[in-house]
Amino acid sequence: MACYNQLFMAEEAKDKLIAELQARNADLDARLAELLGDAELERKERKALTTAIAHYFSHPLMIIHTYAGLLAKDSPTFDQEVAAIKEAAEQGIRAKEIFVSYFAEKYYSFLKYDIRTIIGNILTEKKVENATTTYYGDTNLDADFDTLNYIIGATIDNAVRERQDNKGNIHIETRVEDVYDAKKKAEIRYMVITISNPGQLLDDHAQPIAAEADIDDIFLPGYTRDSSNLFGMGLAIARKYVEGHNGKIKAYNEDKAGEKRAVVEIMLPIEQEIKEKLS
Repeated sequence: MACYNQLFMAEEAKDKLIAELQARNADLDARLAELLGDAELERKERKALTTAIAHYFSHPLMIIHTYAGLLAKDSPTFDQEVAAIKEAAEQGIRAKEIFVSYFAEKYYSFLKYDIRTIIGNILTEKKVENATTTYYGDTNLDADFDTLNYIIGATIDNAVRERQDNKGNIHIETRVEDVYDAKKKAEIRYMVITISNPGQLLDDHAQPIAAEADIDDIFLPGYTRDSSNLFGMGLAIARKYVEGHNGKIKAYNEDKAGEKRAVVEIMLPIEQEIKEKLS
């Protein structure tokens, strides 16, 4: 009788877990559908989002609906199998949360930060090996702390992941540059941050990007199809946060002294006119 009760309780716990996961999944589905419907997206961006969502969400949901339903309550590894279901399903739900954050409005609070400190802390936290830094001129700028950390962190992650043969150094360089703004009829002072790695920019099949016109696609949502906890959204979200800083981001290949390097360049205004905003 005790054994039967244990099996019944285990089965009840499994059913409760699956019901909770399905409810969370349904809520996120509805939110994503609403956001996709309302968002003003370029054709390429909408296509990339739709493809990425299908890619990342199908497998975990299949596990919830199919594998979980077949799980035998008298299996000797029942607890481990339930844990595996939860882990796989949580991954799918986490992917949806990341995609929702791509659309969500973000509150920005701009304060003065030293980019050297931000970069140094990120390199330490991520335990990045073979990284070098060079700082030219002023290193202070107005920035939103959380989103600036995300921008730099996601770009460093990309450089580490795409480093040729996992060898060579990641190089981070900052400089100050004055750029004339035709709309404001004035020069705007920018902090220019370049993060580079050995090799070339890679496409969504991990091959060098053949056409220069396709390079900007690396900032599309879900482009890399990587296995990280950002589900290929790292640079896409970084671009939105750069735009939230009234900045610009681009990527290019360069060849210096015979060494090919992939570069992501971020330009952020050193002074923000509006110190707080929702964007």
